[in-house]
Amino acid sequence: MSLGNVLLIGFGGIGAICALNLETGGKATATAVLRSNYEHVKAHCYSIKSIDHGDVEGFRPTVLRNSIPNITKLPPYKYIICTRKNYADIPPTVTELIRPAVIPGYPIIVLLQNGLNIEKPVIAAFPDTLVATRKILSRRRRRTLCWSIPESHKETCGRRPCRWRILQRKLLHNASLNSICAGTDLDTGRIQFADGALENLVRPAMEEIQAAAKACGHDLPAELVDFMITMDPVTMYNLPSTQVDLRKGRYCELENIVGRPLKEGKARGFPMNTLSVLYGILESIQWRTKQKNGLVTIPKPEDHTVKELILAIFRYKG
Repeated sequence: MSLGNVLLIGFGGIGAICALNLETGGKATATAVLRSNYEHVKAHCYSIKSIDHGDVEGFRPTVLRNSIPNITKLPPYKYIICTRKNYADIPPTVTELIRPAVIPGYPIIVLLQNGLNIEKPVIAAFPDTLVATRKILSRRRRRTLCWSIPESHKETCGRRPCRWRILQRKLLHNASLNSICAGTDLDTGRIQFADGALENLVRPAMEEIQAAAKACGHDLPAELVDFMITMDPVTMYNLPSTQVDLRKGRYCELENIVGRPLKEGKARGFPMNTLSVLYGILESIQWRTKQKNGLVTIPKPEDHTVKELILAIFRYKG
């Protein structure tokens, strides 16, 4: 069974590996939508160095585009796989972005993105279309993406750990450690050396997420907190993805990674004090980035020194 023509939106690391898997297995033709790196990939292709996939030189999907195709002028895609970062508060949203390529009931939309409840706005926008998040994709992976593994590598494709557990770890890491490193601009090593950072910020945030997750029916083991904190060697001084984004002046996936877990916890009666402060800090940083990029405007600065001086003179004379 073939996956047919697949539209990939977002062609960073995840998108490139997705396209490599699909096309190497000969089960799909990938059309990749690129933004800033369109001209570079078109001219030079991709060079991939991967433990799982080996060294691949000169890889490029079947079709490259620099914009979302209008499906009324093309044969429909069987799948839309969205791997670009999901900024719920920055236009265009995922639903706005993919709308030209969607027709009622077709294609299947797969969201390979970070965050909680990322599928809800997409389902609301396209009620007649099947929307699959990573959780759903995991249960069907043997019937979809794993078909793309080349015959020469199939002997290494054994049983994997429960993908839902991996997703839980990812959500816990992103909403707490990743976001705190971004807000404090301390990497995963320095955050462990910083006075009070672990006990006053990281652990409380993780425990709040654990409590909220349990109320939602997902029991995260207690030992997961220490595992996530010490996952990277201290002297690796790793910069989590959100910290990298903020250092480069990019937006962060604020709402999906921090905002929605925060709302879920509060809706179930948990105060979520640490996560609330963290959300407020990142929301302010997001606003600063929006202002720099012209998404919000503020009044022009005025010289209040002169104004106050004139008023003082009038008050004195009066």
